[in-house]
Amino acid sequence: MMNRPICVMLSVLIVAATAPAAEQPAWSVRDAAVIIETLNIEDRESQAIIELLLDDYDHAWRQSLNDQEAAVTALAANRPAGDLYLKKCFDMSATYGLERDALAANFEEGMKAFLDPSHQQAWTSLKRAVRRHNTLPQGQLHGERTDLRTVIDTMPARDQILATPDIEPALLAWELSLDPLLIERTRFDRTFPTTYRSLCVNLEFAAALRLAKQRFERQEAIRTLSDSTSAELMAVLTPAIAQSLQDQLDVHEQLTRMQRDVATLYQSLLHWKPDREQDARYRDALILEWQTTRRQLIARLREAVRAADGRRQIAALKKRLGESSNWEKLEKDQFEAKFEIIETDREFAQDACILLGRELCLAALDGQPNAIKRLIPPKPINANPFPEPGPIDPNAPDPFQSDNEPPQGEPFPKPDPNTDTPPPFPGFEPDPNAPDPFIPDNPPKPDPNEPDPFPSSD
Repeated sequence: MMNRPICVMLSVLIVAATAPAAEQPAWSVRDAAVIIETLNIEDRESQAIIELLLDDYDHAWRQSLNDQEAAVTALAANRPAGDLYLKKCFDMSATYGLERDALAANFEEGMKAFLDPSHQQAWTSLKRAVRRHNTLPQGQLHGERTDLRTVIDTMPARDQILATPDIEPALLAWELSLDPLLIERTRFDRTFPTTYRSLCVNLEFAAALRLAKQRFERQEAIRTLSDSTSAELMAVLTPAIAQSLQDQLDVHEQLTRMQRDVATLYQSLLHWKPDREQDARYRDALILEWQTTRRQLIARLREAVRAADGRRQIAALKKRLGESSNWEKLEKDQFEAKFEIIETDREFAQDACILLGRELCLAALDGQPNAIKRLIPPKPINANPFPEPGPIDPNAPDPFQSDNEPPQGEPFPKPDPNTDTPPPFPGFEPDPNAPDPFIPDNPPKPDPNEPDPFPSSD
């Protein structure tokens, strides 16, 4: 029977194996216009050939997808017992997936043979761009899905960034290095589920661990390449634009999420027009301090995520083999970094509410009752803690007059037998003529020959 704690990810992979409709083709018939425009092909006959090649590829790709769906349906109708069903599903996914990869490669080779030598360079660049667009989103690690071209294209300073010297050469080097990594990752992921499952079922956890590490290395290589290229780009940009690029990368990696009420109050502060200049200065200082602190915490979160991301499966296999794993610490570091960001946002939102005032804060948080309860304390019943005193009664006694003092009584009152504690031996009265028990009856006389224990100092 399958070891479920180790092979828990197979329950997720089976969805991909039995539902291939989620897969997208590497090329589409709609790409004909992009290819023709990018390669600047004006000949109508050549344009028709490109459209025909794309149509043939699209038809073959969809036929392969239909064949896989039919095979999975037939297998489910006569479902084998035990783990054999899983094995066959994964085998089908790998077989048909590799078949569709071969169809895309054949189309690209056909295009390369058809095009004029003057179009080869542009075609190669276009092919890399299409591969990035189709395969980068399939990454599973934070940063593994980062398309630097797409991130920069979405920035307002795009033209300024691309016009900066050394930016385009660095991006081109990134493209050329990324393309073979994407091809290798796609090829490896086609057969990984089947091989990994077989090793787990056969309790070959050492081999499964090696295979999981190989997969992680391929994922991490893509992320490391993008991280190093990002650092190279920021080194040649101005500090302000470099910070904007880092902020956009954080957004792309979904590291900057904040609660809706915090984002709403931030926007309200930006559009607020205070009457006093000192309030405007305080507002700007509050926003700047919050943004600076938040960026530092996001940088810490990024490090924590990269340290732990993709290692849960490896840690589980290490534990199964009796090897040490620091997964719990890595997971704790992620949680603490996320918690600090949440706390910083909460404190900023509270300060924003105080600065805006109760009415503006309530208006900004309209429709968010939970945020209102969390950020705005309930209004007190009496808003003035020091109410105005009422009228003074002229006939009231002066509390500071001496004759109004309470009676003090005798400082040492006589004993009252009715109220005082009775003696421990009732009826006993001491004899006034009795000798003092602490004085001897016949005190001894001093010996004249005994030396004086306290001689005079004379």
